Parts: sequence; C-alpha cells; structure tokens
Amino acid sequence: MNYYERIQKSIEYIERNLENPILLEDVAAEAFMSLSNFYKIFFAIVGYTVKEYIRFRRISLASAWLYDDHMKIIDIAMQCGYQSADAFARSFREITGFLPSVFRKQNKTFAFERICIMDQYFETQDQALSEKYPNIKVLKKLEPFRVVCYAAYGTSPEDDALAYMRQWAEQAGLLNEKYGYRLFGFDVAGSLKEDGSHGYEVWLSVPDDFESEELPVQTFPGGLYAVTTTTIGEIEATWNLFREWLKVSKYDLGTHQWLEEHLPFQEWAQYRSQQEYKIDLYMPITEKGGKQKECIHPTKVAYYRATGLDREEVAMESWNVMLSWAQANRSSLENSKIYVYNSGMRKVKNHFQEVMITVDDDFECVDKKVKLKWFDGGSYLSMKTTLPSLKDAWNEMGRWMALTKSKTARHQWIEEWSLPDFSFPEEEIKVLYPIND
Repeated sequence: MNYYERIQKSIEYIERNLENPILLEDVAAEAFMSLSNFYKIFFAIVGYTVKEYIRFRRISLASAWLYDDHMKIIDIAMQCGYQSADAFARSFREITGFLPSVFRKQNKTFAFERICIMDQYFETQDQALSEKYPNIKVLKKLEPFRVVCYAAYGTSPEDDALAYMRQWAEQAGLLNEKYGYRLFGFDVAGSLKEDGSHGYEVWLSVPDDFESEELPVQTFPGGLYAVTTTTIGEIEATWNLFREWLKVSKYDLGTHQWLEEHLPFQEWAQYRSQQEYKIDLYMPITEKGGKQKECIHPTKVAYYRATGLDREEVAMESWNVMLSWAQANRSSLENSKIYVYNSGMRKVKNHFQEVMITVDDDFECVDKKVKLKWFDGGSYLSMKTTLPSLKDAWNEMGRWMALTKSKTARHQWIEEWSLPDFSFPEEEIKVLYPIND
C-alpha cells in the first residue's frame, strides 16, 4: 500500500467519524504510521493539516444542517465535536466569515468537499490489469516540487546520504517545521563500479522560496509514474513485476527520474538496516507510442569523422565540415537523411564524432575531407527527442532494454538529425538503438 493509499484510508476513517470524537492517534494508525510522520505525509499529499481537514469537513457538514430550522445550533455544535456553542460559533465564523445564526438567516452556502486522493492523483486502469497487478497504481502526475540534494558514494551510499541529509536538515531547521516534507532517493546513473560501490542521491522537499549555500537546490519537474510499495529486500523482485506490468500496460518507460520514497527520518533511522524496511518505488512511464521499431536498409553515405581530445571541438568540426559540404551540394541532397554517432559520454583518451549524409547509389564525390561508403543499417528501436533531452533519451533506451530484458544488437547505434537547409537549429532528433530482428 503506497503512501497515497495510506492517506486515503485515514481520510475514509475521518469521514466515517465526523459525528464522533476523533483521536489523531487512531487516524494515524489507519495509515500505518506514527503520529509525527503521519502529520508530515498527510500535509504533503493533501495540502491541509489533518486538524484543518477535520475542522473544514465538520463545518461543511454543519453548514448543511443549518438549513434545517428544526435543529438547534447547540445540537449541531455537539454533533460536530464542539463542547460549546461559543467554540463552535468562533470556528464557524473563522472558516465561513459568518456566525451560524447569521448564516442560517441569510441562507448562505459553504462547502468543503471530501477529498479523494485516489481519484485526484491516480489513473483508472483496465480492470483485468488491476486485478492481475493490484498493487501497481498509475500516478497521473507527480507535481513539480523544490528539493535540496545530496549524493554519497561508496559501498553503503544509501545510509551515508540519508544520514548526512538528516543531520544537515536538522541544522538547517527544516525538521523543526511542523508539517510537510517528503524524502526521495535513487542510484546515481553510471556510478556502479566493479567492487560494488556506487552513488546514491537523496532529495528532501523544501518550501518554494528555500535557498541553500551548502547544498544544491532544484525544482523537480515531476511526471507520470507507476507506483507500488516494496521493501529493501524485494526491490529486484519489484522491478521484475514492473517489467511484466509494463509489457501488457498502455505505457512505456519514461525518461524522467525513477525514485524511491522513504519514510520520514524518524522511521528511516529506526528501520534502515532491515530488509523489511518499506519504501514506495516510482517507475517513470509515458503513454505508448514514443518508441517505434524500424529498419534502415544498407545505404550509401557521404561522411566525415573528426577526432581529438576535446569532445565539443570534435563535434563542432564534424558538423562544420559536413554541413558546409551539404550546402554546397544541396541540389543533389534533397531527400537525404543525416545520421550521427560518436564516442558518447564515457571517458576516453580520444573522442570522435562521425556525421553521415545519405546519397544516391550513383552519387560521386570529389572532396579532400568528405568520403563515401556504404552504411549497413539494421533493425532499430527509435524514439524522437530534442537536443536538451538527448542524453535522457539514450538513458531511457538503455533502461527500457534492461527492464524488458531485450538484447542489444551489434550494428551501429545512430542518431538521425533533422536540420532544414543543413543548418542549425535542429528541428528534431531521433535516437536509434540497435536491436535484433
């Protein structure tokens, strides 16, 4: 049961008991949380403190009862949990702007509707899929929020990063706030070493106006997610479950950050070493249709490969040579495509980038730099993206291949660039990941 479902259960308990005494310890117990952690998670998800929610719902209920002239105001106050008419009147006026007696005489209206977390935040899924995977929910959109970040590296970076963040947050006064932080983490991409050490980054949600000189602060843009609850010991099994679900759902793996949501620091510190420690796992998803299978047949290309120590200089040289050549030969290249591949982002002594432009089979070229060859092509999984998201698109392709246990083929990966008139800015980029037929 994820945190949203837990809070939903607490709201359902409140709704059943609006006319009865409500102990907040009992409400927190419905969410399977300690009271202090329940306060924080409830406020972060609902947007109201639990006390505010109960009070607003009771006043909304009272405003409806006031239409019944046969009900005494003191009786309405008692049914809404107030011990006196005066206390009820003060609270009623604070929320609605009117005393109950004036509200009744002037036929005013006030409504604070019951909040349904699941309807508000989650997609309605196919019934058969929901029955087969009852614990996987689709979060419509994890809304943007501001976070402070810290990453640790080593053999136990999760504990190190969370412990550091907790100490820093206490010193910064963030944990003294009465309500509302959320705690997320994830493995740093590409950080795994042969000895098993890796990086782990922790995000702590902070107010929109928060700034820090010690740690970086950023706005997380949010996104569409599949969410389920798991334990530290079951993370790999949960990814396998996600893998099965993804294949039969209407979604693809998304490019945005995958996340683990931890309990607030108090409970994390108590249970962090236990395999049964529960977390919510967020898998980024997107509507299907972003990825396509396509085949590039062997084709003749004009190409230039630049090499050097500086990645940016190499890229600039290859583009300058090929685009200048293409503009000089524009009349022969009306239906040409531009393919690119390079040494990537990995650390190498010498970088390279090759730019290829397709040409007709009988095309001849006399140039000191630009040469001709046949590009073998092959079968590809393709996805359209933009230059700012190019790295994320390649990372997504890699994650998707790993998640679906697809094998990478041996032919050349490429990018297809759309450059009108063979000049920048680019209109679109398509990444093409080599796959087997």
